[in-house]
Amino acid sequence: MTGVRGVVGTVESTNAIRLDSPYDKSPVTATLGVYVSKAKTHLVLRLSDGQIECGVSGCSVLVRFDDRPALSFPAEMPEGFFPAAISIQNTLAFVDEITSAKKLRVSVPVYRGGDNIFRFDVDGFDAVRKRADEVNVRQSQ
Repeated sequence: MTGVRGVVGTVESTNAIRLDSPYDKSPVTATLGVYVSKAKTHLVLRLSDGQIECGVSGCSVLVRFDDRPALSFPAEMPEGFFPAAISIQNTLAFVDEITSAKKLRVSVPVYRGGDNIFRFDVDGFDAVRKRADEVNVRQSQ
């Protein structure tokens, strides 16, 4: 995420998971963040502890907006190899879906923990989309 200009918005998971050693000290939560760089908008999911299993070739996450069918989104490790985070691709499609949703569930492959579902209350996330759009318009001028 070279050239990141700033955080447009973040939301914390409403649930936590427990992992085995060496990540068993405290419950693990997730943060979903929208960041704007000079070139584009980035969508990053970060764990408070542990590692996400997303190799060099990438991975996919299952996402469910409200009670709609689950969608698969490609993901990859962010630049700089930060194993507790993934950069979710198809950001514009994701943000379009999230702005009309109230609840979001993301299934994430966690090292030594299998697939875990993190839940987010995203009611009002439309403001984040508008802010990202404003920043992107200013940057393109």
